[in-house]
Amino acid sequence: MIKKNFLVSCGSAKGLRPNNEDAFAFEKNIFGQLFAVICDGIGSQLHSEIVSTNTTTSLAHLFLQKRKIKNPKRFFSKALKNTQKIINKKINEVRKNARIGTTLISCFIDEGKVTVFNIGDSRLFHFDSNEKKWKQISNDHNYLNLINDKFDRLIMEKKKANASEHEIELLEINREEIIQRNEDNILALTKSFESNEKTYQNYDTFDIKIKKNDIIVLCCDGLYNWIELSKINEIIDKETDFSKVADKLIELALKNGSNDNITTIVIKEI
Repeated sequence: MIKKNFLVSCGSAKGLRPNNEDAFAFEKNIFGQLFAVICDGIGSQLHSEIVSTNTTTSLAHLFLQKRKIKNPKRFFSKALKNTQKIINKKINEVRKNARIGTTLISCFIDEGKVTVFNIGDSRLFHFDSNEKKWKQISNDHNYLNLINDKFDRLIMEKKKANASEHEIELLEINREEIIQRNEDNILALTKSFESNEKTYQNYDTFDIKIKKNDIIVLCCDGLYNWIELSKINEIIDKETDFSKVADKLIELALKNGSNDNITTIVIKEI
């Protein structure tokens, strides 16, 4: 077994908001397995910070309670169900039967394998040190992607049925019309992790592999909407203390005009 070593930097700031509704956790167990999670409480919902904070705390606690985790997807499924019970109880103490949500982006890292879990629009990016390219691994659960996924499937079906170019063109026009009509809420979330136990938690999973000098970045929209991914490499190359990388990224996002809570976890294999 080859042991992997990592540099890690975590940070969170309320930015220009009165409160910080983001939360994060990063843990490493005695077997060298890593677990990272960021939650961005939905700002329009009262007490969303209760959901985000308790979700990250619970998942991290359950990760450390386990022996070596052989099946991260099974672990996450059970941990999320247990976590939902906890936040449901917490929310019921302040708002009975309320449905309050948060985004969730998380990853489990073991021996060069990364298992990603996501609900909502917080993101995980991977920098491939060989290709020198960044790639978004997670999928944003918003109205825009829901529309695009629907029309992509329709167009694929039409092409398989040998539809004419005119039929395909009409679908594309219809897509654009729907997007334009819903411009004001086109980035509204279609999924979130909710406190109500009756809500089925549907999340995406992704599997990737990493190697020496690869970088994993988890972050909320308060960061990724306000920086270029290439700036992450520049900051890492300039910063002699890797633990300060997250704070430097947050400072840059604020400088560029971010008006949201900002949270990130940066992980580099060395």
